[in-house]
Amino acid sequence: MQRCFGRLLTQNEVSQTISVCDYSGLPIDIMILLVGYCASVGKTSMAYIKKVAMDWGERGIVTQQQADEQLKALASQSRSDEIVTKALDITGRNLVAREREYANDWVTVLGFDSELIAEAYSQCALATGKRDFRYIDKILHTWNENGISTLEQAKSFKQNRFSKTSRKKSDDEANDEFLKNALSIKDV
Repeated sequence: MQRCFGRLLTQNEVSQTISVCDYSGLPIDIMILLVGYCASVGKTSMAYIKKVAMDWGERGIVTQQQADEQLKALASQSRSDEIVTKALDITGRNLVAREREYANDWVTVLGFDSELIAEAYSQCALATGKRDFRYIDKILHTWNENGISTLEQAKSFKQNRFSKTSRKKSDDEANDEFLKNALSIKDV
């Protein structure tokens, strides 16, 4: 554990770690993995370690396999968070729980990269004037449903949808003009 912290642990830290193991029900080998994870994300305070240990204990993460699966899930979530914060130009704060769910869905489930998420954000900002995760989510799910997987496809899809909308408006205007003309003929 001292290697994870990059320094010698104080007697108080050692006794707190043992106490956390006892209280959370985590075996010592799992606690060492947990401390390694905490150190890897730069959070080595005993309060944070205790919080994570209690969470793992409550969820029954007590075997090497369960801990490995949890560490993979945490790494995946961290990667998703990083991609989304970069794509949406979020600085100075971490994503909140709901935003993290969106990030995981967009990156892990739908498989979108930073470039496409940034394009969805750009389209959202142009349409709404703000960063709206629900709006971005709708854009990305629409792209996914339509097989959009590249930036070029996304831009083309937007133009095609706009063209169809413009064409529909033009058709509606033509129909209105036709009806006006038809009604004016009747009056003559």
